[in-house]
Amino acid sequence: MPLEIETKFKVLRLDPFRRRLEALGADFAGTVREKNWILDGDKDWLRRRGVLFRLRDVGNGGVLTVKGPPKDERSGFKTREEINCRVDSVPAFLLQMEMLEYWPIWIYEKIRESWKWRDCSVELDEFPEIGFFIEIEGDPGRIPAAALDLGLDPESRINETYFNIWVKYLDESRQPFRDMVFAGGEGKNLPGKAEAE
Repeated sequence: MPLEIETKFKVLRLDPFRRRLEALGADFAGTVREKNWILDGDKDWLRRRGVLFRLRDVGNGGVLTVKGPPKDERSGFKTREEINCRVDSVPAFLLQMEMLEYWPIWIYEKIRESWKWRDCSVELDEFPEIGFFIEIEGDPGRIPAAALDLGLDPESRINETYFNIWVKYLDESRQPFRDMVFAGGEGKNLPGKAEAE
């Protein structure tokens, strides 16, 4: 089964990293505004088992992702089994899941700019309220070098999920739980019109 091996970094801004990727000659793979639904059944039985069931709308259909429980993280990176497949109609799929008694337990949005560097996927992400993150996915032997090329300290990596980061943010700011969606517009960091590849 395919493995997802990744880590993320919290940053103040994305512009310097975009410029660095351009200077390095990294391959730009596109920008997209995503809407994501985390689905679960009765009593959050998937989440309690460490399984993620996500539908992602990227504007031209969707991507369904199932991630297994986290594996041994002695490598220092988040590692999970992951299976993806295309979904032609996001609204129809959500209705099908409702019939099977799977409902969205959390909805979140982000603007993702994708690059390829050192055989790694490098994602520049903007989220509502919690700000900017860089996610690097690839072989564990290549991730630290890619991070250093970008001026990131591999030791400052974060392996928490965005759900946990969001819950911590809400707790610290004494806000009730809610979805993480943009209030309006397309975010502060999008360099131009969003396009999906």
